[in-house]
Amino acid sequence: MSSNSPHSRAENTVALAVDDADLLGWLVDTSRLPVVAQFAGSQTRAGQLVSPELDTLAERTADWVSVVDVSLDDDPRFAERFGLVSTPSLILWSDGREVARFDGRRRASEIERLVTAALERAANEAPAAPVSAQ
Repeated sequence: MSSNSPHSRAENTVALAVDDADLLGWLVDTSRLPVVAQFAGSQTRAGQLVSPELDTLAERTADWVSVVDVSLDDDPRFAERFGLVSTPSLILWSDGREVARFDGRRRASEIERLVTAALERAANEAPAAPVSAQ
């Protein structure tokens, strides 16, 4: 697509839907970009409200972060593998390590601010325990 196209990459970007814990683990381990994943059940009201916000986030951050919408419905290993206590939950990884975790449903603009702040902190700190926000 040329730069003169009326449709930019961001306009066509949506959150990547993932329903397999192994696939998410591979994505986190191999991505050149930070990965932010929102975990929710797609059949729950919270899960249905989260997806549009993630698509908005994916459009706004397509060049600097990978946004993943994780459905907990099909793979029971998510909760154990990623230490989920509640849903919806959001986890941010950079260079394959968890750098932040946020609980609860949030709007795209708030997620973007939290991700930006967490990545800035991670860049300025030695590897340490993940940052947690309520």
